[in-house]
Amino acid sequence: MTTTETIRHHTLKWLDISNHPLTRMMDKVGGVEQLCILIARGLMGLFFIYFALDKFVSYSDTTIYMSSLGVPGILLPAIILLELVGGMALLIGWQIRKAAVSLAVFTLLAALLFHSDFSEPVQTILFMKNMAIAGGLLLFVALNTGQHNLDIHSISLLKKEKAKTKTRSKSKTSNKR
Repeated sequence: MTTTETIRHHTLKWLDISNHPLTRMMDKVGGVEQLCILIARGLMGLFFIYFALDKFVSYSDTTIYMSSLGVPGILLPAIILLELVGGMALLIGWQIRKAAVSLAVFTLLAALLFHSDFSEPVQTILFMKNMAIAGGLLLFVALNTGQHNLDIHSISLLKKEKAKTKTRSKSKTSNKR
């Protein structure tokens, strides 16, 4: 075997990743796209859960900050609930599109209300961060929520239950004859 053939052989061997553990894992979750959707949902969900808990822990400081910008502090419980429930919904894959739309609207409003002072560089960065997060959330709405979510499993369970009910009603009808 010549040097060129040896290099080609080793290169082809290196490129053959069909039996690689990472390739097998991706096959199990449905490919790269499904794995990315799953990771993105998890990261986005954890983001909102973290900030909901942070607002809860620093409740009085958050209320003061909100009030200083003209937003009534009485809205804070609803904000915490939205972030917590929405984040958990993304994390576990339940009502993903509804959660994503709600959190996207909230994130856009938060950017406009709290981070629109573009004379401060930090506020500009926070505004752009919120825009990027809202964009990521809208991708869940526009594209696909992924194969791994409770909604898909719930739908398949409902279809199975509906099929069982039809089978039972047909057998009762045939028994009456």
